Amino acid sequence: MEPDPQQVVDVATKVLDVELKHGPIRRIASALSRRKPNEQPLQQMNFREEAVNAALENAVERIASQELTVEQAFQILGNVATFDDLDKLNSTWQRHWSESVSKVGIDDEERRTWWARLLAGEIQQPGTFSLRAMALMDKLSTDEAQLFSKLCDYVWNPSNPVLILPSENSTLWKPDFAESTLLESIGLFKFDSLGGFTWGTRDNKAEVVPSQQVPAIVPMVFNDEAFVVVGPGGKQLRLRCGKLFFTDVGKELFRLTTPRHPLNYRDEIVGEWRQSYTVQVVQIAPTLNS
Repeated sequence: MEPDPQQVVDVATKVLDVELKHGPIRRIASALSRRKPNEQPLQQMNFREEAVNAALENAVERIASQELTVEQAFQILGNVATFDDLDKLNSTWQRHWSESVSKVGIDDEERRTWWARLLAGEIQQPGTFSLRAMALMDKLSTDEAQLFSKLCDYVWNPSNPVLILPSENSTLWKPDFAESTLLESIGLFKFDSLGGFTWGTRDNKAEVVPSQQVPAIVPMVFNDEAFVVVGPGGKQLRLRCGKLFFTDVGKELFRLTTPRHPLNYRDEIVGEWRQSYTVQVVQIAPTLNS
């Protein structure tokens, strides 16, 4: 006997509402709590009905997550793309994207935004994002994704990434050893010889002694601002910074983030430079993408 279509819709809607509020484990726990104290599970539960409800629940949530993400991707693209542009995408790529997005929780807005940007970028230029990038995104926990996004807030010179940590006395955030090790182990990037965030050694005055020399004039870019740091009398500078070596996948995911570029962090770093060097603000020439 075929189920009544309206009943199917009603059940799916109800199940989705429960899923949004409580998640699948809570739904199962709720069903278990309704059992009578002395009844055996097989006597109490209709597993066929449970299976049908679970299938409907899963299908509804998967479709809802996919539709929300596709809609967000086209909002990002604005008027530069239409739904017909989806035909340009590789069918295998589309399948992997759809399967991965369908597993994203409806309330996980940050992760869904990454997937929307990934789709938007692939529509604009097919081949931009690899299956490897999707596989890694699929495995990232929410905490790992948020930590990676937070680190990207502090990246200087995006085309040639550099990380500059606040001083030891600063109250600003900086990744600790555990966080940096975690991000390296995920396979997003590696640090240079200054990796592990050991930026220098201490002298007898307990001050940080920079451990890397750079030329007398150094251009530095943060967000849409460019600075030129000039050493006194043309002498070499010593800046407390380290090179970030993004992996191929790390480069792809970096393009999906929206760095917030904290102004208090920028001001503290620039203020520290000005204690020893001349710092000039320069105008960045507009590009075709700006």
